Amino acid sequence: MTTISLSQKLLLKFKRRLFYYLNLAIKKPDYIFMFCFSRIHIIRYFVQFICKEKTILRYEGNSIFEDIEVNDIVDTLKKEGIYLGLNLPEHILQEIINCSKHITYFGNANLQFSFYLAEKQKEEQKHGKDFITGYNFDISSICPAIKKLENDPKLWSIATKYFEKKPANVISKIWWTFPQKKEVEERAKGFFAFIMIWKTIGA
Repeated sequence: MTTISLSQKLLLKFKRRLFYYLNLAIKKPDYIFMFCFSRIHIIRYFVQFICKEKTILRYEGNSIFEDIEVNDIVDTLKKEGIYLGLNLPEHILQEIINCSKHITYFGNANLQFSFYLAEKQKEEQKHGKDFITGYNFDISSICPAIKKLENDPKLWSIATKYFEKKPANVISKIWWTFPQKKEVEERAKGFFAFIMIWKTIGA
């Protein structure tokens, strides 16, 4: 059984973030430029000042979230910082799960350690590494269900009203987290997550 020290965990987290931003810089250099400058507070405040007026945008098309109220969700987000009532329709969830089983991941977010879920143990042995996580940074080009989510008009409306300016979908990614303190058969199961990251110029 492999144990991981705190310093190793911090190093792994640093590497994961580094590879994430390097990957993002290659695929979307304009957003990396925006991200770096948004970290400088004086530039952020200046952009917020000149973009202060509310952006009124309307998004057309059918949403997969038929029963949600955009304004109620935005109000909850602004008051509580989180909204827990947005659930994926079952057919969309199943499509994402099915896609997640047949795509390439990068072990510990390292682009040198690519693997398929079914070959995870073999690749760990090959590289002499335990994969704590497995990331895919380009899931929307592979999975139609996630592309639908990226283009969903209600999600865009929620983001626009929450930020009060035109948003941008920076990246959609999917990853697995594999338990390390269990038997090999249990470790192979793991847990997966999907996330869409939104930003505005002033964020």
